[in-house]
Amino acid sequence: MTQQYGIINQCLQLIKQCDVPELEKVHIETQLIRMKTLLIKTAMLNKAEPRSHGLEVFEELLFEMQSVCCVSHQRDALDGLMKRIDRMLVDIGRA
Repeated sequence: MTQQYGIINQCLQLIKQCDVPELEKVHIETQLIRMKTLLIKTAMLNKAEPRSHGLEVFEELLFEMQSVCCVSHQRDALDGLMKRIDRMLVDIGRA
């Protein structure tokens, strides 16, 4: 969980520096913070048998965040990022 948590922190730093509309920026920040909360909650509930939420999924999130923030500011890329975060939240919440 520590690596996933660190990647989310990197994503939060990126979005703060990103030139995207303020509403989307706040939405993404809120969702990332929610993701951190769910990771902690899941880890606390599964102390005996901690579950790993695929590090590669979080690395892909970071890559997509870098793409949106550093390379392209296209609306479809931003929408794709927000959908990815929403899917991850659902997956983590099911754990």
